[in-house]
Amino acid sequence: MSYVTNKNKQYVCLDFGGANCTYIETEEDHFDEEGDLNSWFAGKGISEDNAVDWAVKNLTVIFDGNLDDPEKFKSIKAIGIYGPNVVEIGDGAPSMSGFAVYLEVSSDSDLSEEELEDIFHLVIPIIESDNTIVAFTEFDDYSVLLEAPSDGVRPVNVIWPEVE
Repeated sequence: MSYVTNKNKQYVCLDFGGANCTYIETEEDHFDEEGDLNSWFAGKGISEDNAVDWAVKNLTVIFDGNLDDPEKFKSIKAIGIYGPNVVEIGDGAPSMSGFAVYLEVSSDSDLSEEELEDIFHLVIPIIESDNTIVAFTEFDDYSVLLEAPSDGVRPVNVIWPEVE
């Protein structure tokens, strides 16, 4: 498989088949019950009709977790977001699908796709809007692709600190 690499920098795509919303944090509250999550969306007037545009505009990531093998990574930088294509609200927890996070990963040597899957333990896709964080921490059908961002990817700049 061909991929872009330069001096132990790899361009990586975390491809999410789907992710479920597990919590919402506002300035005043924290919600993590399925009914409360759906009620929050309804209360904000966010329906499946307008949710995709809202998510595409506000989707980003945070790094909040632990790598299994942090010593393999020098730095991880989120550089782009694609999607989502679908947001579902109402039946079960809110969810989104058809999105990807593009990363620039620095290490002492090129990492395999299996080693790069460790990043799924670190990254949390979030929709950040109006002092609110809508987090998606349960993933379905995800994979690592070794590719740089292409057209249609919205730039972001979120950096995981260098490993000590």
